[in-house]
Amino acid sequence: MTILNLIASEGLGFDVVSQGELYRALKTGVSTKKIVYSGVGKTRDEIKYALENNILCFNVESKDELMAIDQEASSMGLIADISIRVNPNVKVETHPYISTGMKDNKFGIQYEHVIDIYKQARTLESINIIGIDFHIGSQIMSTSPYLESISSVKRILEELNDCKIKITHIDVGGGLGISYKDESQIDRSNYVAKILDSFKDNDVDIIFEPGRSIIGDCGILVSTVQYTKESDHKNFLIVDASMSELMRPALYDAYHKITPIIKTDASCKKYDVVGCAGAKEVNLAPPALWHLMGGGFGSPNLHGAVAHLDSKGKKRMTPFGSYPNRAIIIDGVFMAIKRKVFKKIKFDESCPSKWHFYDLDYSMQCHKAGFKVGVGDILVTHDSPGLESFNEEFNKGQEWFLNKWKTK
Repeated sequence: MTILNLIASEGLGFDVVSQGELYRALKTGVSTKKIVYSGVGKTRDEIKYALENNILCFNVESKDELMAIDQEASSMGLIADISIRVNPNVKVETHPYISTGMKDNKFGIQYEHVIDIYKQARTLESINIIGIDFHIGSQIMSTSPYLESISSVKRILEELNDCKIKITHIDVGGGLGISYKDESQIDRSNYVAKILDSFKDNDVDIIFEPGRSIIGDCGILVSTVQYTKESDHKNFLIVDASMSELMRPALYDAYHKITPIIKTDASCKKYDVVGCAGAKEVNLAPPALWHLMGGGFGSPNLHGAVAHLDSKGKKRMTPFGSYPNRAIIIDGVFMAIKRKVFKKIKFDESCPSKWHFYDLDYSMQCHKAGFKVGVGDILVTHDSPGLESFNEEFNKGQEWFLNKWKTK
């Protein structure tokens, strides 16, 4: 929250994509009229939560989503302010996994269909149209694709004006890149000036989402090499950190520079730097989750597996630790419980979270009762919503778990 509070104190707002992110943004005390809600998978509960908090607007990504927002707003007796996210089909020179403005990407509404969606939105009693939004990617190092997208948006503005549909703001997204190697960054003042000049004849407010360019180079990850592991085929440095702290390289081979704190004159070798994932030890200093604490446990205490794509795009499963292995707490991806244990120990129905902490709590109950808890070598693929599940419900579950077990 420290970084979020600092951002809010400087007068900036937030672009959120989950109820958890909205909850954290609201905790900063920022004006709700400085919050926009993006993302292709807004749930009905998330829409309700955003409506209750009177945010600036929803960036609508599909016709179905538009109808869901209208229905929820109508049921609450409210009017939902919306902006339509346009997919301008603009190619950017960046990693293909973080390009979001091409026609084969999941984001936004196809340029050719946008006007029809605006016309439909105008007919809905609980919808108020206020904006246009586009976001073409991340780690972009040139202003050209932004200006190309703006040309498409200006044509839409002209058509909307002909249809008597009033637009009060344009969200030009973000994606400004930073230097990871020796890349030449966009001059931010020049970037802002070019965009403002592009819309000088339009009576609209402009929303920027500078994100990475503000905080991407404001921190470092410090880890310690725990072990070296060498074979005839590959060498590994095993560190006390994981993809929980630095996710992007594991997700899509993003580059991050690694610098030794202590430099020596030793000869150079090529290593894969790898981390860890699952906890053999429990630490009840909040948050008590292996995937949030990561390096706090260290490689020897972690057992599990992580699914990822290799450099050729094939799915791989990388195991960590030995099997079988005793544990204190396990993440409930797949839990096998003996009948005699389940008859004696029940899931605690007072847990406020449907998706989190019930498994950690059950593990702790079993451990305290003297039953064995462990990780086996059964390989299970777990389909997860990822960070979207870290919402207010998660926070309540965490508080409940810590209060229950911190003194035990």
